[in-house]
Amino acid sequence: MESTTDPLLAQRWIRDTDRPVISLGTAGAFDDMHIFAPFVAWESGTYSMWYCGSRAAVAERIFTLGYATSKDGVHFTKHPASPVCTFNDSSRSILTPTLLRHPDGTLCREAGKLRLWFSSCDFPSGDTRHTLHQTVSDDGIQWDAPSPEQLAGAYAPTIIKDGHSYRMWYTDVQAEPWNFRYAQSNDGIHWDVHPDPILQLDQDWEHQRLFYPTVLVVNNTYCMWYGSYSHQPGQAMQTALGFAQSDDGIHWRKSPGNPVFGPDPSRPWESHYTTSQSIHRTPDGAWRIWYASRPAPPFEHKYFAINTAQWTGTLANHSPPDAAANQPAFTQWQATWRNRLATNLGLPQQRVALAASALLAIRWAAPRPVGWPYSIRACIVPSLAAGPLAWPRNSTVSFAQKSPTRLCDSR
Repeated sequence: MESTTDPLLAQRWIRDTDRPVISLGTAGAFDDMHIFAPFVAWESGTYSMWYCGSRAAVAERIFTLGYATSKDGVHFTKHPASPVCTFNDSSRSILTPTLLRHPDGTLCREAGKLRLWFSSCDFPSGDTRHTLHQTVSDDGIQWDAPSPEQLAGAYAPTIIKDGHSYRMWYTDVQAEPWNFRYAQSNDGIHWDVHPDPILQLDQDWEHQRLFYPTVLVVNNTYCMWYGSYSHQPGQAMQTALGFAQSDDGIHWRKSPGNPVFGPDPSRPWESHYTTSQSIHRTPDGAWRIWYASRPAPPFEHKYFAINTAQWTGTLANHSPPDAAANQPAFTQWQATWRNRLATNLGLPQQRVALAASALLAIRWAAPRPVGWPYSIRACIVPSLAAGPLAWPRNSTVSFAQKSPTRLCDSR
């Protein structure tokens, strides 16, 4: 396997929460015993997460599709309609959902509809055969009945639409050890499978199986994050994530620095398992990952929580998207940088009224926030004589750049 030295390989994921972003449901809820396989998408100012949840013991588990939303990708609220999709019968699970995306990972609607593919299996019967299905929705909450089987042996698909072609990478679970295969389709229903596996076990840290490929395109290069059991000393029954790149989506180069992300023993809810991931590139060029986890054995809960981490990256693009061409992307970029600036300057989230007599115009002399692409010219702040900082409603910030873009509304 050819290695590569690309700055994208130097990944330093930072966990920026002190608890899971999605936890098991309360007793009697559809997800009170097992949750995993989040898929997260950004649309219209909201992060939407679809994930798999189940009741019952491990052998009797039947997963259905949960739904949750967030404004910042960290604090999620479960939707009361969950589960939002179930299989046609009472024993088949909905597993590893993935929505149709553009190559860059952004959501791709067709005729205004979301297309979601998933794997299915009948765990209670003991039948380990996995099959690929799809469903569609207008709003992500009400879904059509799942389709008939599209492909056998397919688990954890990831699908992008490249021109008029649908490109899919998935875990082939028909024989041990599991590996990855590639398939292509003209309609997203009938799939032509590449004759050979595209990725197999061949690095020292990988053990038993490969699973959960996530693919998107960065700077004309296919990038894949994937999971495996760890073969590292002292890490039995633990998983981690590797990374690979490709010029064509078929011939891959694994990172020599693998694994790039793994369990954290200091966090009991994710001390042994960190895979079934979803990865999204934010408009400022940073990356965010959502992943499932489990604690130490015994594994009463097959999957225990959903967590997140962020990596600022080395290929960050701070230029704003074209608002006329892609208003949703510009809006997200604007909100991301507004929140980042507010955090760096200590601006409160709530607007605070302050008498005009307490205001003083000054030139900001503090260091520019890390990664901030604009120079801060001036702002209106409370007079220091007014006591503790209480930012006024009409405080503003302006920016020195060729084409001024207003990022900070009055607070």
